[in-house]
Amino acid sequence: MIKAALQYIVGLSSAEIKNIEGYTYTDKELDLVEQPVLKEPYQVNTLEAIVEYIITNTNDILQQEQGIIIHVKNYQTVEVYGWLNKFKRQNCYLIATAMCPEALSYGTYYNVEDFNIKLQARFANNDDKALLLQLTGNVKDESVRQVGDDGVKQSVTVKTGVTMVEEVLVPNPVTLIPRRTFFEVEQPESPFIFRMKEGPSCALFEADGGAWKQEAMQNIAAYLKESLQKQLSLEKFKLIRILA
Repeated sequence: MIKAALQYIVGLSSAEIKNIEGYTYTDKELDLVEQPVLKEPYQVNTLEAIVEYIITNTNDILQQEQGIIIHVKNYQTVEVYGWLNKFKRQNCYLIATAMCPEALSYGTYYNVEDFNIKLQARFANNDDKALLLQLTGNVKDESVRQVGDDGVKQSVTVKTGVTMVEEVLVPNPVTLIPRRTFFEVEQPESPFIFRMKEGPSCALFEADGGAWKQEAMQNIAAYLKESLQKQLSLEKFKLIRILA
């Protein structure tokens, strides 16, 4: 107890600084006083909200920050930060998360009706989507033939009238546009392998190795830069793009 009391009394004195052989020493332990943590970042769901936030709050943010960093974290997430401060910390002001429809489970076979509905609800319109909708909307039960399947093309019987049927080739690959990033930017196209089997049932298999993710991130960064250039001088903030 006496030792603790003496340490307390010694601690009340001013720190003594000494320079020995070019190194600076003190006789007291020093603790860094860090800045208080900011409140939780705002959560939004659109790129438009990011632009509006920055335009509205830039001057206030810059009073305590050197600039603003927009981090395109992935194709569905964008974060707004201040610059790294002297405490090696960054304040996160806003996080935007895209509201996208639930993705189709690629590689999973769906019955024709479910596949048709998911295709209409989760993909933007283009020629190949229309072709698949026409095909799956007219296919007969037990009409998928495996005979002559060369691994690329399949022969399918579809109704063309009340009594007539014909054989058509299922197209492969097909180019489709899933809705999978922020709605303000162009949705990337991707090639898919389309397959059918008895039931009948249908499946899509991704065929681009995930290249669409980088395209989506580039589209997001381009949209933000163009939108902010119309309202602010780019000297006021730093826009970065990370393609991970």
